[in-house]
Amino acid sequence: MEQIDRDIFLENISKFNFSILKDDGIYRHIKFGPHHITTWPGHLCIAGDMGTYVFSRLPDMFDFFRLSKTFDIDYRYWAEKCLSEDVNCKIRRFDQDRLLKIVEDILSIKYENQEQSNFHVNFWKEATRDVYTVESGYRLLDDLCSDLGLDITDYYEYNLTAYSYQFVWICNLISITISKYDKEKSSDDL
Repeated sequence: MEQIDRDIFLENISKFNFSILKDDGIYRHIKFGPHHITTWPGHLCIAGDMGTYVFSRLPDMFDFFRLSKTFDIDYRYWAEKCLSEDVNCKIRRFDQDRLLKIVEDILSIKYENQEQSNFHVNFWKEATRDVYTVESGYRLLDDLCSDLGLDITDYYEYNLTAYSYQFVWICNLISITISKYDKEKSSDDL
């Protein structure tokens, strides 16, 4: 999974202006920097320079997102509740590191002797650098298994993706935006 640097993230968003443009029950429109969060019954949409995503789970989606603390989010669960993801900033993306780990695991099945496997690991490690999509990752695994004479037909079950940087970033922004909203609303009540 892509990680975001907490300090850099917080520094970047500290420059954002926060404003509540509409606050009518569960009908809300909040602007936080270049991002807009709108809610209506059962939905939350966030749109900005990190993509557009629509989530659905509870009648008031702020209640759903309040269940997680910033930087301690269950991205898998949040992704399940995402109805629509940005066409250019998908929830998941191809992960070369995962592919390389799988290649190394497959090679360790074939070669128990570390010296024997070093040549193959280096060769296939270089080959993974030219892979940029899930489909080509599976083709590489097919070639690898064929080259090694291994009958591994379930390599398509390997997950070659991780949560994208944009999705992780936007989830943390949602959490922080709702915290800011709650603080502003509690100060209004004083």
